[in-house]
Amino acid sequence: MRKPIRIQTHEAKLHFQSSSNCSPSPGSPSGGPLSPQGRKAGGERTIVTKLTASVLVRCLVVIAGAMLHLPSALAESREVLNPASASLLERAGELNASAERLKAEGRYMESEPLYREALDLFRQVNREEDPNTADVLNNLAELCRIQNRWEEANRLYQQALFIIEKTLGAEHPSVATTLNNWGQLLVAKADYEKAEPAYLKSLKIWKMTLGPKHPYVATGLNNLAEMYRIQGRYKEAESLYKQSLEIRKESPELDETATAATLNNLGLLYFHLGQYGQSERLLRQALTIRERLLGRCHPDVASSLSNLAELLRVQNRHTRPEPLYRRALQIWEMTFGQDDPKVALCLSNLAAWYLGEGKAGKAIPLLERSRSIRERVLGPDHPEVAGSLSTLAAAYYSFRQTAQAEQLLVRALAIREKALGPNHPDVARNQVSLATIYCGQHRYTEAQELLQQATSNLEKSLTADNPEARACLQQYTAVLRKTHQSGDTGTMNGMAKTLR
Repeated sequence: MRKPIRIQTHEAKLHFQSSSNCSPSPGSPSGGPLSPQGRKAGGERTIVTKLTASVLVRCLVVIAGAMLHLPSALAESREVLNPASASLLERAGELNASAERLKAEGRYMESEPLYREALDLFRQVNREEDPNTADVLNNLAELCRIQNRWEEANRLYQQALFIIEKTLGAEHPSVATTLNNWGQLLVAKADYEKAEPAYLKSLKIWKMTLGPKHPYVATGLNNLAEMYRIQGRYKEAESLYKQSLEIRKESPELDETATAATLNNLGLLYFHLGQYGQSERLLRQALTIRERLLGRCHPDVASSLSNLAELLRVQNRHTRPEPLYRRALQIWEMTFGQDDPKVALCLSNLAAWYLGEGKAGKAIPLLERSRSIRERVLGPDHPEVAGSLSTLAAAYYSFRQTAQAEQLLVRALAIREKALGPNHPDVARNQVSLATIYCGQHRYTEAQELLQQATSNLEKSLTADNPEARACLQQYTAVLRKTHQSGDTGTMNGMAKTLR
C-alpha cells in the first residue's frame, strides 16, 4: 500500500499576510508514497490484530468486493510469468523506488524521468490498469504538485484513482492515499470546499481498514489540521495536530520525518496565536530533526528556517533573521528555480523584515518580484497574492504613497474575502491595515466600521492576551476617542496588528 504524503508548510504569515503553507502551504512535503513492492509485501497484515470486531467485519466486506476482480487478476498474474514481462515489471518497480528516493532527497528533476520510464515499461506489458501503475501515477502526480504543475497533477491523480477503485475497490487504503494527496493539491489551489470532503473520506477509509491508531491516520489528521489552520480554524487545527502527534508517539515504528512535519505545523499555529515561546520550541525541534535526517540543504529544512526567521522577526529579537531567510531562499531557488511560490514567500517575508528596519527601498523590489511570481504561478485571485499585495501596501505607505497603498489593500481584501470567507483572521488583518490608512486621512467613520468587523472576526480565533489583540485594541480605542464615542473594550477579545 502506498504511503500518504504529509503536508508540512513552509510559510509563516506576516502581520497581515496570508498563509500558504505560514507554509503551506502548502508546501513541499518530504518523503513520499511507498513503492508498489511495499504494498505487495503485506504492509497492512500486522495491523489486523489491532482492529475491533466491527472494523474487521467492514474489512471483510471490502475484501469480498475485491474478490470480484480476482478472475482478471489471476489472468494477469499468469501473463506475468512470462520471463521477459517479469523482467520488465521488476525493472519498473526498481525505477519507481529509485525515483521515490530522489524525490525524498529533494532531487526532483532527476526523479521525473525514472517515473516516466517506469510507466512506459508497464505499458509495454499491458499493465495500464494495474495497481502498480496507479502507484507510479500517484507518485508522479505528487512530483507535479510539488512543482506547481497543477493541471498535470490533477489528471494523474484522477487516472490513479480510477485504476485503484476499479481493481481494488472503492474502500481500499490506496484509494484513501490518493484522495489524501489530491486533497493537498486542492488546498494549494485554495479549493477548500472540495479538499475537506477528500480528506474526510480518506480518514474514514484508513480508520475503517487500518484502525484509528495507524500512522496513516496520523498523516490524515495532520493534513486536515493544516487546511483548518490555513482557513483560520485554529481550535480545530490544534486538536487534530495533537491527535496526530499522539498516534506518532504510540506507533512502534516512529517516523521522525513525519513527526517533524506536525511539530512544524503546530509551531506555526502557535505563532498565529501569539504563543511565541511554544512556537519557537516546536519549530526548533522540527529544524533539528530535519537537518539530522535530511541534510542541511533539503527544501524541508528551508521551510523550518523560513518559519523560525519569521518568528524572530515578529518578536523584534536581537537575533537577526536575515541569515535564516537568505539560507532558506538559496535552498528553495536551488531546488525549485527562481519562479516558485516558496521563493515568493521567502522574498515577501525578507521584505517585511526590511520594512521593519526602515529599509522600504530594499523591500519594494523583492515584493514586486514576489507578487509577479505568485500571480503568474498561482493566479491573480489566489490568497497568497493578497499577502504580497498587503506587504507591498505597507512599503508604499511608509513612503506616504497612501493612494497606491489603499488601492493594493482594497484588492487584497477582495481576494481574501472571496477565497477565505469574510470571517477569516487574514481578512480582519487586512481590514485593520486599511483602517490605518483611513485614520491617517481622517476618515474615521470608515475606519471604525472596518475595525468593528475586524474585532468581531478575530475575537473568535484569538485570545485577549494575543499581541495582535492588544495592539489593535489600542487602535480601535483611539478611533473611538477621535469620533467622541465610548467603546466597551472589555468585549474586545481579539484584534489585528496595525499597518506598519
